[in-house]
Amino acid sequence: MYLWVGAVFSGDLESEIRNIANNLNKDYGLSTVAFSLPQHISLKISFECDDYKKVIEFIKSQLKTFSPFEVEINDITKIDGSLIWLDINENVTLRKMHNLFNDSLLQEFGIPLKSFDGDVFKFHSTLFFDSSINEKHQKLIDDFKQQFSLPQKCLIKEIKFGIAETLTAGEFTVVDSIILK
Repeated sequence: MYLWVGAVFSGDLESEIRNIANNLNKDYGLSTVAFSLPQHISLKISFECDDYKKVIEFIKSQLKTFSPFEVEINDITKIDGSLIWLDINENVTLRKMHNLFNDSLLQEFGIPLKSFDGDVFKFHSTLFFDSSINEKHQKLIDDFKQQFSLPQKCLIKEIKFGIAETLTAGEFTVVDSIILK
């Protein structure tokens, strides 16, 4: 089983982002696979684990030391030919969570880091994931920026967890969450 961990945006901000992205998605005829999970900031690359329930409970125990925290969405960027995401300014809390997950999951469960984990990890929130983006990306980015003001701050209060049988985009299902206090 594969596990996903993400810091989710507040309901109002998520609705605003999703409404804009859904409308643009229809205008450009793109895949809706990026909308299969809540709008979130990835905290670690999705990873394989044997007992996802045990791993989730372990991560939740690690998260009990964290309070709600602010993040800043600073830009929108195209990554390779098929992905457009919101850039999230790295802050101490995001980096601390990412490093904690990397270190503690390796120690406790033998879950190795992926090539995108560690110091090179970029905090982001995926908007569009479709192989046909390559030809349309700048216009799509410009259209999004006209409707969504950047930079924008957001308070993160919740972390959600999702699982999937494979790493195929769109297959993850949210199975648990924790509210930061």
